[in-house]
Amino acid sequence: DYDLNGRVRRRRGVRPREAGTGTFRCADGYVALVAGRLGTLRAFASLLEWIRESDTEGAFVFDGECWGDHGYRQSDEGIAMFTEVFERFCATRTKAELYREGQRRQIAIAPVNSPAEVLADPQLVARGFFSAVSDRSGPVLVYPGRPYSIDGMDPLLRRPVPDVGEHNREILATKWQASGAT
Repeated sequence: DYDLNGRVRRRRGVRPREAGTGTFRCADGYVALVAGRLGTLRAFASLLEWIRESDTEGAFVFDGECWGDHGYRQSDEGIAMFTEVFERFCATRTKAELYREGQRRQIAIAPVNSPAEVLADPQLVARGFFSAVSDRSGPVLVYPGRPYSIDGMDPLLRRPVPDVGEHNREILATKWQASGAT
């Protein structure tokens, strides 16, 4: 922020900077939400509409004009009020429900998944994102793949991670030749 605004940013801990952003508990875990500052005003308005439609206790507070004021959404009061009502809203919904409906409403809300949930993610599995490679000691280890896929591209991993020093001679010989040493 210093190069653009001349300010040195300070750590804020887990407290969101604005209502409509943060990580929130839901029925089966947590979701991450970006419908405030980094999101769009349209996404924030869509989120408030969704909460009001849900009959969540306290949702009427989002009828106030103060929610259109960026300063209020950044205030301690605005953040606390939003958090209180949104946590009640999330408590009765699963990560998958919140994600699907958020996508439909163009709201950036996503599940916070455990490693096991990431490995079982249908999209990542269908893409063949993970590579299983046998380690020299026996177990099969699962590694993440490329973030994109191009037809005809070889898989990223074909063999196990090398043992310590396994390729030293090869690497040092290449380095020695590149330096022009005889």
